[in-house]
Amino acid sequence: VLVAALVTAMFAPACSIGPETVTRDRFNYGEALARSQREEILQNLVRLRYLESPIFLTISTVVNQYSLEGNVDAGFGWVFGAGAATTSSVGGGGKYYDRPTITYAPMSGEQFVDSYLKPIPQQSLLTLVQSGYQIDFLFPLMLRSINGHVNANHMARKDRFADPEFTRIVELMTTLQLAGDLRVRAIPSDPRAEAPRCFLEWSTPDDPAQRDALDELMGLLEIEEKAGRAEVVFGEPVEGKIALITRSAMAILVDVSSYVDVPADDVARGVVRRGMPSDAATRAPLFVHSSSMEPEDPYVAVKHRGMWFWIDETDVESKACFFALVILSNIAERTSDSDGPVLTIPAG
Repeated sequence: VLVAALVTAMFAPACSIGPETVTRDRFNYGEALARSQREEILQNLVRLRYLESPIFLTISTVVNQYSLEGNVDAGFGWVFGAGAATTSSVGGGGKYYDRPTITYAPMSGEQFVDSYLKPIPQQSLLTLVQSGYQIDFLFPLMLRSINGHVNANHMARKDRFADPEFTRIVELMTTLQLAGDLRVRAIPSDPRAEAPRCFLEWSTPDDPAQRDALDELMGLLEIEEKAGRAEVVFGEPVEGKIALITRSAMAILVDVSSYVDVPADDVARGVVRRGMPSDAATRAPLFVHSSSMEPEDPYVAVKHRGMWFWIDETDVESKACFFALVILSNIAERTSDSDGPVLTIPAG
């Protein structure tokens, strides 16, 4: 009876070890992956601010193996002769194994070029607009130009501010978007095409101010208002169409990194360039603080060159921009047939 009880006690948990781990692993690993992605993006922003090489390490697989082993030993013996007696023994043991294995794939070569150095597909940008992101947030962040009107650029040695026409087009589009008079529509094209054709559609507003905004926008874009829609294409201006030139993911990261706050000593010593101002006229898309002291309860924080860099938990605008960078990172890390090195590390 004792042996049977031990066997039952030791092996009963094995029947439910798998199901019990699903909830715990799903949320724990999900939280760890989300946190590590945020930290990697912030770390790369800081690296780019210091003109250091960014590192992109994708996690391709997470495998966790559990096993529960047990054994029961029982023995009986008899001693004959003088002082004859009987002996008995019962014993048992068990082992529990938790073996997580994580596969890391460094992004390099052709995969890196495709993901971070080539312009973002305009379909991806317009999908974000279609999902509810405001144009005045996305276009200054992700576009180089609209119909030849050029956006600001902080990648060069000399900063270039946006053309007035670019800024005004973005303002007018946002006004009409918020009023529901400007929409994105994707129309399936030839089955052999890689992506559907994308259009911006508009309706004539009832409000006189909105009508004036639409008239001004059509004039800047050199498009006939009565058409009701215009196809969005990539490249140089084309008559009757809206030509966008998107930035690459790397260009976006470099541009945003110019707003990372750095120690004044590093600027004075020429280690890093002076950052962009954050006055009302040039509102920073996000602000990254720096300090020698570890921040308390930040949204995301990393340590670099002995300093802490972080985004404040209460800075909603910076968090929104950073979240867009997370989405951008997910768009950039498209599935690739790259034969780059893969590193599998037992994590437990």
